[in-house]
Amino acid sequence: MKRVWQGLELSRGVFENDKGSNVLWIRFGVGKGRIKREVAGKLVPGVCTPAAVLRDATALLERRRTEVRQGKKFPERQPVKPSLPFTELADDALQYSRKHKARSFENDEQRMKLLQQLFRGRLAEEITAREITQKLEAEEEKRSWAPATFNNYRLLLSMAYRVALEKGKVESNPALAVKLRKLNNTRERWLSTDEEQRFRSALATAYPDHVCEFNVLYYSGLRLGDVYGRHGKHYQSEGLDWSNVKLDLHLATIPVDKNGMVKHIPLSPEAEAALRVLGERSGYQGRVMVDKEGKPIRTMGKWFWKTLKLAGIINFRRHDLRHNLGSILVQHGVPLQKVQKVLGHKDLKSTLRYAHLSNAEGIEAASVLGKVRPSAVETDTKTDTTDSNVIHIVENKHVA
Repeated sequence: MKRVWQGLELSRGVFENDKGSNVLWIRFGVGKGRIKREVAGKLVPGVCTPAAVLRDATALLERRRTEVRQGKKFPERQPVKPSLPFTELADDALQYSRKHKARSFENDEQRMKLLQQLFRGRLAEEITAREITQKLEAEEEKRSWAPATFNNYRLLLSMAYRVALEKGKVESNPALAVKLRKLNNTRERWLSTDEEQRFRSALATAYPDHVCEFNVLYYSGLRLGDVYGRHGKHYQSEGLDWSNVKLDLHLATIPVDKNGMVKHIPLSPEAEAALRVLGERSGYQGRVMVDKEGKPIRTMGKWFWKTLKLAGIINFRRHDLRHNLGSILVQHGVPLQKVQKVLGHKDLKSTLRYAHLSNAEGIEAASVLGKVRPSAVETDTKTDTTDSNVIHIVENKHVA
């Protein structure tokens, strides 16, 4: 089975110790069944590329193998003495998060407060996977956590131990042995034709100034953060700017999306029409999302929730506007690869959540049996027959 990191195939002996860490390790034999592991490189966006990190890791591995063949002695790793307070482990992790995970730092900071309560007064090396599981499961039951919430705490713990490992403060990561909860991220909610008509009617009556704002989100599928910007305590980003909208090219560019990458989104005529209304308000300068007076809007207002209530629509969230676009495109036969481009998904796996909504090929395949072996009797009949070439269909009868 091929091992892939950042879209690149890893050679034998090169691995990522903790998935998502962006750190590559190497391992090599040093004789008498001993295996040596060593950090080989780290991906830092804007500083180095994945290919460069992998190239350096591979070169280091070959150098170590050569040293082994030349008889170089590698000393036994000295065990780390239990001396690292969990509070120090947590502080190191938050420093790392602030520097490398600015978008999610506020969430990490809040979650770490609970973890520090759970492991107060403990040494990091003495905490076991079993203890972590027991404490997190107790909180899961007490606080009615969703599976994703449990996973977020477990992943934060794993990240904290990984940072300590890289600094040589601990020698193992017990959080890795804690099983993640299985998630069902296939949110299936889109507006029916009737719901959309009711919503648009209520919006045009109660909040006509926000119709163009709604249409931009509805027809582009852009994330709210990409459009309005992010305005957290520790992380801020501007929203969609006119310098990144090219109506003549039918294209909107998100300089840095949630994955830290540039994203190009194709614009439909309906999305462009809504953008032109907003452009007239601001003179096509500065922020795209502005109110009727041309002042920038930092977030989607309460008009959305109030319009849903007026229209009698339930169980529909703001992010569902994005699901709405993907769901309807797939239902109307748009190939998944094209839907991926419209939604700006980094990986096709994210788009595959809509795959089951495209049922045309499935229906065609399921109809094959009826074409090659058509039934000789109606499916609602209770008539039996002695003809051995006829399928017998008997309803409401128990056949032993």
